[in-house]
Amino acid sequence: MIAATVHRIYLMDPEGFDKDRTVGIIVPYRNQISTIRNEIDSYHIEPLHDIMIDTVERYQGSQCENIIYGFTIRKYYQLGFLTGNQYVDRASGEIIDRKLNVAMTRAMKHLIMIGNARLLRENVIFFKLMEFARNRQSYFDISPSDYVSGNFVVGSAGSVGSAGSVGSADSVGSAGSVGSLKELSSDETFDRTFRTVVEEPVKGDAMTRWPQYVLGNEFATNQALIDYGRSHFVQSKIIQTDLKDTSGRNRMRTFTPADQVLVYCHNMMPAHYACAKLMYGSVREWVEERLSSTSLRTISVHLGCGPATNALAFMQVFGDKIGCLEYEAVDISESMHQMGERMLHAAYADRVVYHKLSHFEELNDDDWNALSSVPTVIFFHFSYIFAKIGPQSAEKLATRIASVMAAHPLNRYVFFIQQADADRSLKSYRVFRKALSARVHFLKGGCASAVWNADAIAFPFSYEIWEG
Repeated sequence: MIAATVHRIYLMDPEGFDKDRTVGIIVPYRNQISTIRNEIDSYHIEPLHDIMIDTVERYQGSQCENIIYGFTIRKYYQLGFLTGNQYVDRASGEIIDRKLNVAMTRAMKHLIMIGNARLLRENVIFFKLMEFARNRQSYFDISPSDYVSGNFVVGSAGSVGSAGSVGSADSVGSAGSVGSLKELSSDETFDRTFRTVVEEPVKGDAMTRWPQYVLGNEFATNQALIDYGRSHFVQSKIIQTDLKDTSGRNRMRTFTPADQVLVYCHNMMPAHYACAKLMYGSVREWVEERLSSTSLRTISVHLGCGPATNALAFMQVFGDKIGCLEYEAVDISESMHQMGERMLHAAYADRVVYHKLSHFEELNDDDWNALSSVPTVIFFHFSYIFAKIGPQSAEKLATRIASVMAAHPLNRYVFFIQQADADRSLKSYRVFRKALSARVHFLKGGCASAVWNADAIAFPFSYEIWEG
């Protein structure tokens, strides 16, 4: 793919091609240099043989009009080498990647980055980079064979077509998939709660210029601020906002974790709520049957609870069958807990008992004995959590859940897993699923999309529902 890109750049202006200036290639490993040069030489174009191909370290101080950066990695363990220079900047709270910064600043006009998206999204820096490009219509999901042969068409908005639909939904299993539904999911309870707890504080912020600037930033900037939803929301971040002062300079702002949570809720909560409602609604009769067989006692354990988005959706779908919901909310962010408690209190008052936990392990054996004093339906909810934890943490979590299921076999266990479609390939999710495979069976799953209101675009997601 790198060689094909070089060849295409050359064909765009053969007469003006300069081996020292037109294009250069950066790769992580020196032993890749000869392989790439041999591929380029297969085009039998003499000027291409002498273009610069080197590692990031040796490229410092050099620039080209077009830089091609090849991530190269094909195995999970290779991520360690690529991320070896990443660190958290104490002043801004942001993760910095020195090598990536150098590589990206070598391009004078165009930067082309080629890699395995499935592996790269395992790392938050590379995930943010891909989402940044996607938000600016500069991300293209093309198979190597189609790319090399030119069997694709780039649309005006950055979409890719011709050789099949890119990013189309695929079924997770044979059991009734929701499919590509686009359903309006607005409801009065959530509308009222969202306006009171989220929109009013947003509009009242000193740096909001509604609707363009929210807390000083346009939508895309705020998406990057919250790591496109992957932030842990525990550390303040100092950034240059999009809002300018009277002298025309961009204003600085320290975004506290509470500020970031407010941005997250404004940008992402309605879409996630709509998706959760669609998921729960797809098995409403089945769940209600389980509830009726256990005297309606229900406990929800929500891993990565965030601002209680799924609890709100769960109550909206099943609230008429639930007297009082015991909600075990697990999240490391105190600001997320505070927002979740406000949302649930505003929506359902004392019908939800909120128990705040930082880690799942805080529910010890005595707690589980108390929760299981009578046969109970335990609902486990996993909302976009596997993008935030590593494989070891996922395996530890699955092992603990398996031990709880073994110790309390009279309970019924239902698992709701909601995430981005691409996150199904994350190693943490695959490890978690494998570790529990002997204790659960797949009930339903698929890819779908939900629409919050008539003005919103469809928000795609993936879901799986297990029973144990």
